[in-house]
Amino acid sequence: MPAGLADAVREMADKVALVPALTAEMVKASINHMVDGMGQRESWRYHFMLHQFMHGTDTAQRALADRGRTGSIAAMVRERDRPFAGRRKRRSPGAIFTMRISKVFSPDFASADLGYQRRWPGAGLVPTARAQKR
Repeated sequence: MPAGLADAVREMADKVALVPALTAEMVKASINHMVDGMGQRESWRYHFMLHQFMHGTDTAQRALADRGRTGSIAAMVRERDRPFAGRRKRRSPGAIFTMRISKVFSPDFASADLGYQRRWPGAGLVPTARAQKR
């Protein structure tokens, strides 16, 4: 865990706790209504239907047997990945995008050690000093 993250999370939670319960409930209802309009509820229903379906497949049953044989999921993954040990990991396009965008913007709780600004911006993102010099 990055240094200072727990303190930043606690500080944010303390601020959220000051919001009246009814206000928080209405904001949550508003956000849920918006994402439902974008298909979130149906997407989750479909995802979990497929998730349950997969539990009965031969692939899932073999993975369950492997987990039982190795004693844990972590041990099963280590055994599975042993042939690939020493190979350089490739970064996903999403990870590359996140790295690039984090050089321009940072969340308000980001580490000050990386030169990010630590103030509460209304929009949630604050340009770094490096980005402001451009």
